[in-house]
Amino acid sequence: MERPRKRKPDGEKIFSIVISLAIVAALTVGTVAIVRSAKKGRDNNYIDLNLAEETKETKTTESVTKVAEVPSTIPETEVPTEATTPKETAAQVDAPIYNFDNTSSLLWPVDGQVILGYNMDSTIYFPTLNQYKCNPAIIVGAEAGTPVLSAAAGVVEDIYDDAILGKTMVVSVGGGYKVTYGQLSELAVNVSDKVEAGTVLGKVAEPTRYFQKEGSNLYFGLTCDGKPVDPTTFLIDE
Repeated sequence: MERPRKRKPDGEKIFSIVISLAIVAALTVGTVAIVRSAKKGRDNNYIDLNLAEETKETKTTESVTKVAEVPSTIPETEVPTEATTPKETAAQVDAPIYNFDNTSSLLWPVDGQVILGYNMDSTIYFPTLNQYKCNPAIIVGAEAGTPVLSAAAGVVEDIYDDAILGKTMVVSVGGGYKVTYGQLSELAVNVSDKVEAGTVLGKVAEPTRYFQKEGSNLYFGLTCDGKPVDPTTFLIDE
C-alpha cells in the first residue's frame, strides 16, 4: 500500500511566518527600548533634583557669605553730626535763672499793716484761736479784693487749698528760697508760670475761720531750704 506524501509548505505561508516573526521581534525591541528610556528618564529626573538642591545650597551659601562681608560698623563720615551732638532747646536757652540770696530784697506784696509778726523764738497771741504760738510768717492786714503782688521774680511752684490759710501759692525765687502767699482769691497765674517782681498773683480773700478776729489779711512767709526766715529783713519800700 502506498503511503501518502507530505505536502511541502508553499512560499506564501513561509513569507507570512517570517513577517509575523519580524513583527514580534520589532515589538519586543520597541518595548525594551521604551522601558529603558523610561528608566533613564527617571534616573535623569532624580539627578536633576539633586543638582537643583545643590545649586540652591550653593546660592544660599553665597548669600550668607555676602552678608557676612558687610561692615559691622558704619564709617564715621556717614554719621550726621546732629546724632551725637544734642542741640539746646529753646526752653533751655530762654529759661531764666533765679538766684535769690541773703543779700536780695523783697517788695511788699500788699499795702497794709503787720498785725501778727514773725516770731520763731517765742510765742505770740492769736486772737481768733485765743492762744499763743510761734509764727513762721507775717500776717499783713488788707481789705478783701486787694491785689496781691509777687515780692520777687520766680516760678509758681505750687497752688493748694489749706484748712487754715485757704488758697495758698508757693513761688520759688532761687537759691533755695521760696515765698508763700496765703488767704488768696481770684488767682491770676498758674503752676509753672514765671512771674516778675510786681506781677499780680491774685487778690486778698475773706479770712478763714482761723482769722475771723484778725480780719481779712495776707499770710506772707519766706523759707530757705525749708526753714522759716523773717521776711521783714528782706522787705523794702517800692
